[in-house]
Amino acid sequence: DLHSFPTRRSSDLAIPFAESTSATISCATAGASIYYTVDGSTPTSASTAYSDAITLSDTTTVKAVAVKDGVSSSVTSRTFTKGSGGGSGENPETE
Repeated sequence: DLHSFPTRRSSDLAIPFAESTSATISCATAGASIYYTVDGSTPTSASTAYSDAITLSDTTTVKAVAVKDGVSSSVTSRTFTKGSGGGSGENPETE
C-alpha cells in the first residue's frame, strides 16, 4: 500500500495496513523542504529530511513539517496502524 499526506493538513487520521506500507509526504509550496519524525517528537529543520517514501512495518505516527526561507508550516501527523486491515490508500479531505 502507498499512502500519502500533504503537510498542509493538520488533523490526525489513522491509516490501517496489514503487513507493511509506504508513506509519502507532499507539499504544495514550491521549493519547500520537508522534515519528518517517526518517534513522536515534533519535527524541525534539524529532523530527517524527506526525500522518498517511508516504509513502515509497525504502528507508527509520522509527523512532518515543511520549511521554506526559514518559515515552518504547521506540523501534520498521520498514524499508520498495523493489523487493523488494509487501507485503500485514499485519504479523505480534512481541511
